[in-house]
Amino acid sequence: MAKGDSAPEEGTVAIEFFARIYGLNAERIRQLIKEGWIPRGPRGRVKFIESIQGMDRYRQDQVKRAKENSADHRIRDFKAREMELKIAHREGSLIDYDEVLSICQELFGTLKSEFDGLAASVTRERELRHRIEDRVNGALGRVAKRLDGWTATGRLSQD
Repeated sequence: MAKGDSAPEEGTVAIEFFARIYGLNAERIRQLIKEGWIPRGPRGRVKFIESIQGMDRYRQDQVKRAKENSADHRIRDFKAREMELKIAHREGSLIDYDEVLSICQELFGTLKSEFDGLAASVTRERELRHRIEDRVNGALGRVAKRLDGWTATGRLSQD
């Protein structure tokens, strides 16, 4: 042992060794000491147990901050989306769902009324009239089914 050197204090480890345990470099451990997370030890060393406890407090704080940041981001994203919708509504690029549904139902009703008399206006031949009515009613039924699917889900069905 060189003159002035003393034996390491019991319960301490070299900063470099402690850093390797946590997968960090010695400089990062020194930063955590300066920030107060890890208690100071003798020169170039840290108190092992107290330093583990300090690292635990530091990691818990990091998790807490990450959760808070995540919640803050979600709130910010929600507020931004809300503002976008308000602007779109003000600009007239949004249409109320109930209004769209009402327009679709009105148009479908008008279309059905127009087609109801189509076969009779085209021919007096009974068999041809029934074939035309069947085709028109089939088409109107498929449109009605899609409209009902949209009413239930808010999306047009693909059937």
